[in-house]
Amino acid sequence: MDISTVFASSVCGHKACVKNTVSTVITLLLSMSVLWPSLLQADEYQVNIHLASHHFIERDDGGDWNEKNYGLGLQKRVGAYAIEGGVFKNSYDDTSLYATVNKVIGYRAVIVSGFAGMASGYPDEVSTLRGLRFIGGIGMTYRHIRVTATHKFISVSLSF
Repeated sequence: MDISTVFASSVCGHKACVKNTVSTVITLLLSMSVLWPSLLQADEYQVNIHLASHHFIERDDGGDWNEKNYGLGLQKRVGAYAIEGGVFKNSYDDTSLYATVNKVIGYRAVIVSGFAGMASGYPDEVSTLRGLRFIGGIGMTYRHIRVTATHKFISVSLSF
């Protein structure tokens, strides 16, 4: 048994999940090898300071949302795309690590983007896979103010 199988089985525990996790890791590694030359040429970085959110829905368990989502992210532009990663206090009041790929469209002073990725630190009942959750939505940045929206919430951060 190789190390990827051991890692995958510790995360999930099911043989089907192990196979899917190993396939996902291989796909990510191949994708990284294709993107690597572009990453080396990218020269635009952006720091994002995550601040707050507002939810449009109630929590299933009746609890209150944490809407002070302080955190820090780093984004690297690669042509019309951006790769972003960071850490923040999520709406369940747990620490989340995240990684996204963004499609960026700029128009004068306004930058609009669509993003998709994964975040950790979520309860199993709302997770895609043992604490990991798919995240996606749209964002708009004007000057240094960034607003991100999904069908469940809107969030605000500062970008430099």
